Amino acid sequence: MKKSQTSFALIELMVVVAIVGILAAVALPAYKDYVTRAQVSEGLVLANGLKTAITETFAVKRPTDYRCDKGSCSHMGSAWLGSDCGATST
Repeated sequence: MKKSQTSFALIELMVVVAIVGILAAVALPAYKDYVTRAQVSEGLVLANGLKTAITETFAVKRPTDYRCDKGSCSHMGSAWLGSDCGATST
């Protein structure tokens, strides 16, 4: 009579580790590309608010309200074109 198998053989574990390594090698570049695309997309969304403020400034020929704070721009403060984030914030 055969004794029932209670553990994995070394070769089985090595095959599993090799498969996981191959999957990781394929997935890691795809994940890095995904992160890069997400960062570019976020930058474009943030720049859109600044674009709106600049367009409004040229349209009304007076200061436009926006705030530019460490990479995030929103409409919160008086601004003219010329310094931080492409426009002067006050």
